[in-house]
Amino acid sequence: MAFDFGKITSLFKGGTQKNALTQFVGVDIGASSIKVVQLRDEKGTPTLDTYGELQLGPYADTDIGAVTALDQKKLTEALVDIMRESSISGNTVAFAIPYASSFMVRITLATLDADEISSRIPVEARKYIPVSLQEVSLDWIELSQDTEAKTTTILVVAIYNEALQKTRGVLEGAGLTIAYNELEPFSAVRSVGTEDEALAFVDFGAETTKLYIVHKGVVVDAHSLLLSGTEITNTYMSAQSIDFKTAEEVKRTLDITTAQESGVKEVTAALSRGLREFSNVIARTEKELAISVSRVVLLGGGALLPGISAFTQDALQKPIVVGDPFAKVAYPAFLEKTFREIGPSFSVAMGVALQLLEMNQE
Repeated sequence: MAFDFGKITSLFKGGTQKNALTQFVGVDIGASSIKVVQLRDEKGTPTLDTYGELQLGPYADTDIGAVTALDQKKLTEALVDIMRESSISGNTVAFAIPYASSFMVRITLATLDADEISSRIPVEARKYIPVSLQEVSLDWIELSQDTEAKTTTILVVAIYNEALQKTRGVLEGAGLTIAYNELEPFSAVRSVGTEDEALAFVDFGAETTKLYIVHKGVVVDAHSLLLSGTEITNTYMSAQSIDFKTAEEVKRTLDITTAQESGVKEVTAALSRGLREFSNVIARTEKELAISVSRVVLLGGGALLPGISAFTQDALQKPIVVGDPFAKVAYPAFLEKTFREIGPSFSVAMGVALQLLEMNQE
């Protein structure tokens, strides 16, 4: 599934021609770290060349794992560092824009005519997007048509121009050529998507936790909460009177389903509230689209926290699996254990790198 922001950025910008690339680099600039993945096409098989992650905390004079708000210059410095440390050789890249820098809404229009839909998008978007349309770039994708009712359901996406321009500035400042960009939900889903009719993805991030609902390979709904990995760390830090670094270690060792230590009840209470909200969104979308979500895929750095799978399954009442974006590429067998431990956090970088490779194969 691809969501092509053709109106925002030209594919293979800068004269890069189809089949001209040999390395396919995906970049994910997050709130607490930068992740990069480089693939190559080995006789039609996506193959891992290299990958890397760089924590941004030290660039903001704060702790590893903390959410940062670095300026463009600092982010460029960090990106150059991780590209060098990971031995990334490709200089044409694709990148993902964080979901937090966008708005996404599903709209049903009383028309089947493509031209009429295009002309009505800005008018309809104003009803749902709480900022001036001059501040965002719009795109949309058709989800379905009802020929009897003569209606078309579309997914409208708006990206903040400021966020798009900042990320482009970071990449170009690092001497990179931008081939493609998209929103992180589409990258994440591509990297771990399956043949299921309908799926939900829960992405536990450092700054927010996101829910993506996918039907027939297409993102049809998304929702986010301020619930985050950093919030969990801060809860342990406050409850146990420890520093941030120690609280991060506590977070990664305590099983929230069995541990009795200070802070666990507060963490589980916050998770319960957030997951109840997600459960309501899933139920609403299932009803509106007449679908049934078969299971939930966990992504992000929080997907491997002890007890999180069981806790999420109990809250959402759906089977749970942990996403493995590296399963879609070939890599040395000795890395399998490593990728089981870090895989879910690389879903966005892997997904956008796969899209760049697939575009080159077409």
